[in-house]
Amino acid sequence: MKTWKKKYDDYNLEDLLLDESFISWIQGGKVASNPWNARLVESQRLNEEAGKAEEIIQQLQFREFQEDNKRIENLKDRIDIRIRASDVRDEFGTYQEKPTSSNWYRSLAAACLALLFVGALGYYLANEYPPAEQSVSQEVEVRNTRNGQKLMVHLNDGSKVKLNSGSSIKYQKYFSDTSRVIELKGEAFFEVAKDSLRPFRVVAGGTVTQALGTSFNIYSVEGDPTKVSLVTGKVSVTSIGSQEQVLLKPGQMVKALAGTLGNIVRYEYGEIAWKDDVLFFLRCDQAEVFDKLEKWYGVNFRIEGELNEGWNYSGSFDGQTLHAVLTSIGYAEDFTFQIKNKEVVIKPSIL
Repeated sequence: MKTWKKKYDDYNLEDLLLDESFISWIQGGKVASNPWNARLVESQRLNEEAGKAEEIIQQLQFREFQEDNKRIENLKDRIDIRIRASDVRDEFGTYQEKPTSSNWYRSLAAACLALLFVGALGYYLANEYPPAEQSVSQEVEVRNTRNGQKLMVHLNDGSKVKLNSGSSIKYQKYFSDTSRVIELKGEAFFEVAKDSLRPFRVVAGGTVTQALGTSFNIYSVEGDPTKVSLVTGKVSVTSIGSQEQVLLKPGQMVKALAGTLGNIVRYEYGEIAWKDDVLFFLRCDQAEVFDKLEKWYGVNFRIEGELNEGWNYSGSFDGQTLHAVLTSIGYAEDFTFQIKNKEVVIKPSIL
């Protein structure tokens, strides 16, 4: 598994899309004095990856501006709000003092004028902020769950992430002033706090999902298609490999496999039922049923004998015990069971 902090020469496209300093450099107009300029000159391979990453970042920025006609007004409001702001809340609900600066105000005001003049996203001035505003913590947070666990994570911007079993997220504890980026492995449900100046991006399974204020589910397990399901608001989903991009409306889902996005479809409740603590099966075969039960309850199954083939099981369980669930499934699929601590022995029923 890759470590978060590694030599820039080893960076790939996904690493660049997760690096706040690189994103700020692109959004700030690629100032020549920035260290990223020298890094790309020294490494042809890194330069090629950076070109691809820049195209995706710029595409996401343009789409965001195109979809939000009130962005200029929001920018003015944000300048006033941030000047008055004096604290930042971390995920534990504590507060840390945040310095203010008149130079910072002038930089943002100038950016607003530039935005009005060119009608584009020209207000990203990360490289022109005074030192006090550039000292964003690079502390990395990792949250993960084992099988049988779920976890609610509160981010410092007010967003919430609910992790399903066997999943993990990685992110900077204090987001920058220009973006919010999270890396996901597994499955999570996101409730994103609105912030028109800082798009919220989730990098998972070869895709980048971007939102402003919305709620959506992402399933990204190695070997399976990555699935993005939108509940409220709007998101764009971009394939890192092909750079395809689609916009989702509530109730829609898109799958990504081998660097390609599939068609937009309507999804069924089963895709997001887990977030409501509902265990949901829809036309599942035997392997799918036991795999889901292993993750949900944190147990291991051992099958003794030959069970019926051709399972096509459907059902839902809200807050039921493992014993109750297996009793119901066993009746439908003709098997018996015995629970021994974390191991469950399954046997065909004897007539």
